[in-house]
Amino acid sequence: MNFSKLVKLISFNEEYLIASVVYLGLAFCVIGFAPESYSFATGDAGNPDGCTYEHTWVDESGTYTETLPGCPEGQLCCELTGECVSAD
Repeated sequence: MNFSKLVKLISFNEEYLIASVVYLGLAFCVIGFAPESYSFATGDAGNPDGCTYEHTWVDESGTYTETLPGCPEGQLCCELTGECVSAD
């Protein structure tokens, strides 16, 4: 494929206005999706109710368990399952 055919393909048969509108729309779609994909990749669910874990401690009056939002240190929240998974 030579260069002129490539230019015609990318520019929608040299319809530059239409091509620019299409590519601008695609750019906005990618920009709008980027924060969601970043939060998914880093494990930041954005929903504080998604994951919880139980913290247990003992003192002289008994054993206590408390449910806390998020995940313990070293673990990330999985958006799909709502469970804490290892950060490794």
